[in-house]
Parts: sequence; C-alpha cells; structure tokens
Amino acid sequence: MGAARPAPIADGIVRRFTRGTENPRGVLWFGARSFWGHVRHLVSAAIASESIDSRDWMTPDDPETLRSRIARTLGGSGAGSTLTEGMQRDVYIDFVADTGDDRDVSAAVGSMLASTYEVDGSTGDRIFLPRGDGMIHA
Repeated sequence: MGAARPAPIADGIVRRFTRGTENPRGVLWFGARSFWGHVRHLVSAAIASESIDSRDWMTPDDPETLRSRIARTLGGSGAGSTLTEGMQRDVYIDFVADTGDDRDVSAAVGSMLASTYEVDGSTGDRIFLPRGDGMIHA
C-alpha cells in the first residue's frame, strides 16, 4: 500500500458546514432533547444500581507493570526500565484532537492515521512517517 499524501486545498471548496452525508450524521451534543435524554439515563442508572461511583475506573496501575504490559502488547520483550528499552526501538504516538462527531470525518481521519504517510522534510526531502504504536484522541 502506497503512502497517503495530503493534497493542497482546492479553490472551489464549498466552505459551508454540513453534518455529513452518511448516517450516522454528526451528534447535536447541546440539543435540549439530548441533554434530557442523558439526565434520564443517569437517573435511571442511579436508581437501578442504588449507587454510582464514577471514581472506580481511576485506580492507577503500578507504573512498572503498566510499562511492561504495554511493551509486550506492542510486540516487545517487556524487559528494561523504559518503554523504548522494552521495545528495542523508538515508540511512535499519534495525537489527534477536535475531529468532531461526523462519521465521514472520523472515517477520513482514521484511514489517514492507519497508514504510512508522506510529508516534506525541513530540507525539502520526502519523509515517510510510520503509523503510530498508539493514539491519543483528545
């Protein structure tokens, strides 16, 4: 599979926002119907479980155990004091933020991040960047 290369922005691009062309379309997070639906769900979950402890997922792992597990999951040995030592190579992390909730945008960003892509280096040469070992989606 060849490398993806972002094309320049065309002059004829329509600069009008639409919530997508395919279902599911973008989510209206701040609509009154959505808000009351979330409130109803929270209340019914509280009644059904009689208690909600939202802090339960925040229990931290031991740092050494977590580092070793990540290295093994990514194909490394897990040995060493750092993640790069456990992998015996550099570790690449992709970061993406504010992609919105539209299905088409999410699919486009996902396909871009799941492939090797080509960028221009500072000296004008072409650089092929590998797909990241992990992704932070903020």
